[in-house]
Amino acid sequence: MSVTTARSDQHSLGRLGHPFRKVGRSTRGGRVVETGSLLAGVLIWEALGRLLQLPWLPPFSACVGALIELTREGLILPDLLDSIVALGQGFLGALVVSLALAFLMAEFELVNLAVGPYVYALFLLPSIALAPVFLALFGIDNATRIAVIFTYCVFYMTINFHTAFTQRNPDLVEMVSSYQASRWQRIWFLVVPMALPLVMATLRVGLGRAVKGMINGEQFIAVYGLGGLIQKFGGQFAADKVFGVILVIVALALMLDVVTRGLDRRWTRWAG
Repeated sequence: MSVTTARSDQHSLGRLGHPFRKVGRSTRGGRVVETGSLLAGVLIWEALGRLLQLPWLPPFSACVGALIELTREGLILPDLLDSIVALGQGFLGALVVSLALAFLMAEFELVNLAVGPYVYALFLLPSIALAPVFLALFGIDNATRIAVIFTYCVFYMTINFHTAFTQRNPDLVEMVSSYQASRWQRIWFLVVPMALPLVMATLRVGLGRAVKGMINGEQFIAVYGLGGLIQKFGGQFAADKVFGVILVIVALALMLDVVTRGLDRRWTRWAG
């Protein structure tokens, strides 16, 4: 392989080294459309709530008013912080385990053959089905909630991380082999850069699944966090308060998505 070809292949790591090239990044016009869509949805919600007068569909303004009232009573912020702490513990644990497991499955075929079927089987199993098992193991405890959050995202992220670590560009593999790179050099300069865009996309979806697991776990236990508030107000048929708590959950999920999207743009700019 000539020096010119090697340099060309090395430069191609950013141009064609990853099959999931980023297209259609968010523009100012796109943000305007998104904002307009959200405002239109709020207006439709408000109009339907006032026109239909259904007990389970209060107007948007009533839900915001209920949220303000709950905040003044000190019922939102403590539970929000409690939920965020549990979310962080469950998600970070799942992230560490899934990255390590996916890497071992990608690098060692024996590990993939031994562990892979269990990962896929548990991924197909509804995660909430494991909640009674955790409740039996840990009781009505914070550990049950964290375990539910963990299971909601760990198997999904393991499968996608494994896909990210096993994708290869033949030209770049040939280039690395021609330089007689060591195993760890191949991993650091080839596997990690090629995997990073899909890893970041998986993190975004995994965080969403973790939020869903947090709420489902809290509702199942009916004691902790925002999910516990939804269960409580749902039992009281206080739809405005239920939707008020849901607005907080949606805001939290959107904030996490904005953060991960920012990290994605910064760390995978070369793949654009």
